[in-house]
Amino acid sequence: MSTKVCRFVVTILNSPLCETGIEKLEGAFLNIPDTGKFASVIQNAAQQDVTDSGAWGIVISGDKKLDPDANDEVTKSKNAGLSNLKIYERENWFRTVVEFSSFSEAQAALPRLRALPNHASAYLVNLTKWCPMRKDSGNGTLQCVAS
Repeated sequence: MSTKVCRFVVTILNSPLCETGIEKLEGAFLNIPDTGKFASVIQNAAQQDVTDSGAWGIVISGDKKLDPDANDEVTKSKNAGLSNLKIYERENWFRTVVEFSSFSEAQAALPRLRALPNHASAYLVNLTKWCPMRKDSGNGTLQCVAS
């Protein structure tokens, strides 16, 4: 897929009118066995957000069930030495996210996280845009709520 086409697709899917499209695309990437080159396209296409300050995250998994699936992912990730893990509930998916205070920290960690087993599709998100309004669900997750 050409860079122009990828940038167009990501631009369209980043529209507030297409939030469901983003979730479908993210879910599709999580289910592709060899996603390294596709995940890189998502990372590269989101460079317009780099100038924004604030927290960034790396989504390392997406699960339909909190327990045991998403909770198990957090346990495995902690055992692999990861920290700053959060589970976000967004559009009926539980996303395991490693949080960072800046884009540069997240970008530097991305290759290491993609090298972990079953995390080749890990991708960067600007948390301010990806989940602008969060609420504690009381079950160990942060729920992204519509504004």
